[in-house]
Amino acid sequence: MCDYMPRVVPLLTHRPELSALRVLVADDDPTNRKLLVSVLGKVGVRCTAVGDGEKAVAALEGGAFDVVLLDMRMPVLDGIATARAVRERFADPPRLVAMSASVLPEERERIDPDLFTAFMPKPIDVAQLMNILARKHGSKAPARPKPAPAGDSPPNPAT
Repeated sequence: MCDYMPRVVPLLTHRPELSALRVLVADDDPTNRKLLVSVLGKVGVRCTAVGDGEKAVAALEGGAFDVVLLDMRMPVLDGIATARAVRERFADPPRLVAMSASVLPEERERIDPDLFTAFMPKPIDVAQLMNILARKHGSKAPARPKPAPAGDSPPNPAT
């Protein structure tokens, strides 16, 4: 057994305080998706995984999520474009966590704190992931689309 495993195994037990969480994983790498779904499942988190940012936005329109783990480099919509779309589209968006395997300072600097609530480097540190998830308990209603501006709404026939 490698040195890393003894530190990880205790973290992968069921955590009742996290069992109400719904997490959306958006990563184009099927191995990363499978790993994250497995880790999150072992601690009791309900998880959905998609392969790109466009599918992530669609999943948010159809479901309730507390946290979205977004890979920064995905096809269709990358992590930043996805985060912008989520922030623009939803009045009460879930927490967005940026994930990147890049060690370049420029990549980290691209992660706008107004878009993302946390950054998680890859490979994933399970303890860091658990700490990020523990900051947000409970389930949410589905992300609500932002209301249309007042001038764009149809006239109210009751008035």
